Amino acid sequence: MKSSLLEISYLIGSVTFILGLKMMGNPKTARKGNLIAAGGMILAILGTIFLFEKHDHMGVVDTSFVVPGMVYGLIFGAIGLGTVVGWLTAKRVQMTKMPELVSMFNGMGGACAALIGLMEYQHYLGETGALSAIIAGMVIGSVSFSGSVIAYLKLNGTMKKPLRLPQYNILNTVVMISVVAFGAWVVYASPDNMSILYALFFAALIYGIFIHYSDWWCGYACSDIIAKFIYRSGGSLWWLFIRQQNHVDRRNTCWIGGYITYAHHV
Repeated sequence: MKSSLLEISYLIGSVTFILGLKMMGNPKTARKGNLIAAGGMILAILGTIFLFEKHDHMGVVDTSFVVPGMVYGLIFGAIGLGTVVGWLTAKRVQMTKMPELVSMFNGMGGACAALIGLMEYQHYLGETGALSAIIAGMVIGSVSFSGSVIAYLKLNGTMKKPLRLPQYNILNTVVMISVVAFGAWVVYASPDNMSILYALFFAALIYGIFIHYSDWWCGYACSDIIAKFIYRSGGSLWWLFIRQQNHVDRRNTCWIGGYITYAHHV
């Protein structure tokens, strides 16, 4: 019974995410879409906390399993702390500092995806489909996190000089392909040695730093594109901001392995 209710809460949450993300693509409906998506997230979180049931290897519910009260305390304590920090930060931030806030929020979402992947990996060894999603989320999240941190430091002026290595475009592409190939091998081989998974995690972090530190605009564009896997509205809010503030011209930046092309932004 609880499992069915949990699946229903996940379904409702998924629908609200889709509706919310769609509405956040338009400045007129972004606020309402954000609230709808937040409501779906709250439903999914509460469903996971109170309706989750542990199953054994045969799929039978383990009725003897009881979540310690301290765990609930830690969960709600973390939720409360995060809510207070996020609320105060969002209320106090200046409009000119909004890109920095968006980059950090995107980075935090990526960090969560990466950490979840690290924790869930060993629970799905040998399951190719589940591992593919876990490894993809961990790699994308790691790149988004480290890249967003670099973007934040560039936006607030801490990092002012880009780093350009010899044959950077080729080197960047090689590193990207290597990380992807490493992740694919982990999914295929399913090694139970966690040090291998941590190596992939740190390789993705380094790649995120590598591609974002090289060039100011390329760095933020890469960070934003990756972050769209996690939070769709980041790009639209960023473009709305820079067009209103006249910080850059109306051009869209696209990238593949560090190669930059420009096309008129519509």
